[in-house]
Amino acid sequence: MRKLRIKSNTSPEQVVTLTAADQARRYPYVMHGVDPRTLRTNQNSRRTRDVREERSDLVSAVEQFGLDTRISMITVADEPEGLTVLVGHHRHAAAVAVKEDKKPDLLIDVLVHAPGTTPLDLTVAQAIENMNRQSYTQDEEVALYLKLEGLGMDAGAIAKVLPREPDQVEAGLAVAATTRTRAAVAELPEVDLLILSELAEFEDDEALHALLVEVLRSRPGTFAWELKQARNARERKANEQAVRDEAIREFTDKGYAILDEDDQLPDTIEELEKLCAAADAAPIDPAQHAECPGRAVHLWVTYQLDVRATEYCVDFASHGHRTIASVVISSAKEKLRDAGVLLVDREGDNVVELERLFHDADSDHAFTSEEHENCPGHAAYVDDELDGNEADIRFVCTDYISHGHVLDRALPEEPSRSASWKALEVKRAKCNNDLWEAAEPVRRDWLKEYFKPWRSGKVATSHNGKAASKPAAARAVKGVGVRTSKDQGKRAPKFDLAPKVRHLLTRATVQATQVMKEASPSHRYACELLGLADPTGTSNAEHPIVKELRKQTVGEDQITIIQLAQLLGACEEYFNHGYTVRGANTTWRQQIEDVRFYFEALKTLGYRGSHVEQLVLNPELDNEKWPHLVDDTAGLDEAA
Repeated sequence: MRKLRIKSNTSPEQVVTLTAADQARRYPYVMHGVDPRTLRTNQNSRRTRDVREERSDLVSAVEQFGLDTRISMITVADEPEGLTVLVGHHRHAAAVAVKEDKKPDLLIDVLVHAPGTTPLDLTVAQAIENMNRQSYTQDEEVALYLKLEGLGMDAGAIAKVLPREPDQVEAGLAVAATTRTRAAVAELPEVDLLILSELAEFEDDEALHALLVEVLRSRPGTFAWELKQARNARERKANEQAVRDEAIREFTDKGYAILDEDDQLPDTIEELEKLCAAADAAPIDPAQHAECPGRAVHLWVTYQLDVRATEYCVDFASHGHRTIASVVISSAKEKLRDAGVLLVDREGDNVVELERLFHDADSDHAFTSEEHENCPGHAAYVDDELDGNEADIRFVCTDYISHGHVLDRALPEEPSRSASWKALEVKRAKCNNDLWEAAEPVRRDWLKEYFKPWRSGKVATSHNGKAASKPAAARAVKGVGVRTSKDQGKRAPKFDLAPKVRHLLTRATVQATQVMKEASPSHRYACELLGLADPTGTSNAEHPIVKELRKQTVGEDQITIIQLAQLLGACEEYFNHGYTVRGANTTWRQQIEDVRFYFEALKTLGYRGSHVEQLVLNPELDNEKWPHLVDDTAGLDEAA
């Protein structure tokens, strides 16, 4: 019979005698009736007073119910120095406290493991069993990796003891280290950790992270595309900041103050090109302003990483400058006074502009200033903003009813916007024009991906194992791939084309006639999307699309996809024209029917446009970004 000597920090040495039956048991086995004070806890000591103070609830539970061997058994290692606690340090300390304070006769059961067993050994063994459990979740796996890392193991060591590849473990540890991505594990239980770990890259960008989580939840087949765009956006943002920082250093070294914003500046700050010296109205040359203590600059970095600098003067009046507008407007007012024209407040009672007044009900045109100058109510006001480089003079009648004029009530009165509102509109146009130009290559990359597999009909597979009908012409298919048939492989692949594709093609004959006409007959961009040769020569019979359609291997479904490429290609070609390139401002602000139809078609096929592209279908999306669009009262000129 073997005697096991057990040492304790809380009681004198005791000798526990093991029977032959105990020795015959294979590890692990349950030892009954153990005094908790006899167990060693030097690996993770818990002082009894700490347990009484910090875990009084646990002490009370042990006092009332004891330790249930089914769920709360203390695990110990059979070591030469005695039974050493491996798992359940808090429970053990609580049992010691209860025995010392409340129940001197308290004994517990412990689970004894082979000599040399460590908490790490137990964790690994339990993990391997759990991994074979049907209900095992990725959230549990992430927690396991985090626990093993806390026990001193890196990804390589974890992969050696668990049935997992190193990259899977590394992905799990990356997920475990982030708060947002860790939360996404529970939301997306079917998504592989390797994919979820890519979310961890965007832990610090709440908006992008939330977007990618939503993509994995609702449209996982587009995740690769969205991830690429997110990485591009992150890289562009970093590059833009680097370019801006360098520009700030350069201008700061030259003595410029840096203006973070260029809208709603105080009246004491003005753009240099809008200022003149005291002597005349000629704009101040930047070279002449080099020594002015008020010089400042606002820097704007475009999507193409070009730096645009707008120079300002701070407190320009104190430095001897005037605004060109004030000089021109003042001169115009002086000329009106010299001509005997009364100057009035534009918001005055009964003041109506001549363009709304007629001689009588039969007049075919409104008053001109010359026709009205002898009227006793003849007057004028000068707008506080220049009309180009000249003063904007508005002639009015101060009492049109008394003087027998007729008011054209059908003519809507345009709201008079403030200078700050107009400045914000200029800034919005610059910003959105730049974003519109930047969106084009992204959109065209998406189109190329969309049509890439149109010949084979193969459909990509999303990262979580679900079929993804997103990239390529297969986005136009319904289901998970090519329809199976006994002659498949001999002829063209068959697609389950969604009704929306033919629906779009039919609508295009009415809603996209202009762009289709402009693209015909060459359809150059459609050829590029389909991977065909560039059209050359004058014979339409030798056009690459015509030659493709003559092939017997081109099936009816592929013909439909070719038609779709012709439609989308024609719509995209529209943006190659010089007038659309120069007129980006009107493209996103005031679109033709064909453009609205095009972006509706792209949205239907799964394209998620950038903010400025979404304005084509919903202009109100800019209201939140540019609050002046809805803040009418702030944008209107106040009465003087």
